[in-house]
Amino acid sequence: EALKGLQKFSVSAHISRDEMLPYGYKLQHNESATMLVVRPDSMRVESQGDIKDRTYVYDGKQLTIFDPDQNLYAESEAPATIAELVDKLLDTGVEMPLLDILIDAFSGPGTLTAQVQSGLRVSDSSINGIEVDHLAFRQANVDWQVWVQKGEHALPLKFVITTRYEQGDPQVDATLTWNLKPSVASKSFRFAPPKDARKVPVYTGGVVKQESGQ
Repeated sequence: EALKGLQKFSVSAHISRDEMLPYGYKLQHNESATMLVVRPDSMRVESQGDIKDRTYVYDGKQLTIFDPDQNLYAESEAPATIAELVDKLLDTGVEMPLLDILIDAFSGPGTLTAQVQSGLRVSDSSINGIEVDHLAFRQANVDWQVWVQKGEHALPLKFVITTRYEQGDPQVDATLTWNLKPSVASKSFRFAPPKDARKVPVYTGGVVKQESGQ
């Protein structure tokens, strides 16, 4: 409910993901991501990580995805609102950092705990000096924890998601920092291709299609 009440916000995340290799080796990959949202139809997400960097820009008419490593970008017609865009991203399988935040901020009731089998309030805690409630939940194949800020703005400040029944029980860990009064520049939701950037077509499944031989 706190997420659904925000009309404008930015959130930054420091994320670590486990990758399981043969013979039980576990690697941890790190990334950072920042999302700027203005309801109902403007969004920008920028991510940098060990595996890939991406920029996503949405202006109520078009979604642009930019790959700075290859200097490629793809554009696709998009629905008129972020809520509709979230549904399209889920339907087409486009991966985007902080997508879970958008799902909970714009989808109907019940998305966060829809598949939860049990849960508990663990204790009082603090994240970066902010008082939080530590909550833990279990689903069929996933355990997850969330640390929720106490007080007026009950926002998630940390997630830990553990995939059970996979070798090594890999985890995703994300710590979030919120700004509820972000400054928004006029160009925040416009994409200006860098010099020599090449536009490529995009499949309906959200995967950039590169020309043969490249």
